[in-house]
Amino acid sequence: MIRIAQLSCGPEYSGIQGELEKAAEMVGAELIFPEVSLEDVRNVEERFGIKVASGDLNLAMARATRIVENPDLADASSLPPVFGAPKAP
Repeated sequence: MIRIAQLSCGPEYSGIQGELEKAAEMVGAELIFPEVSLEDVRNVEERFGIKVASGDLNLAMARATRIVENPDLADASSLPPVFGAPKAP
């Protein structure tokens, strides 16, 4: 089975999570959510060199880092944008 790492933040709030799951099922894939530690999330801004206003975005960046460092965890990745992601306070 194809493993697709879902790296997005907030798809359930924007209403697209169900559509992502349907799409994965249509192609015989499963969505996975890379495991990260709280330390990974807290340190991701330093690693990326940017500061973001969203803890969810930090989580997405930590998950992306996990996949880059451990490419065998997934066969593909998906980072669909959600409507609130580009907003800053």
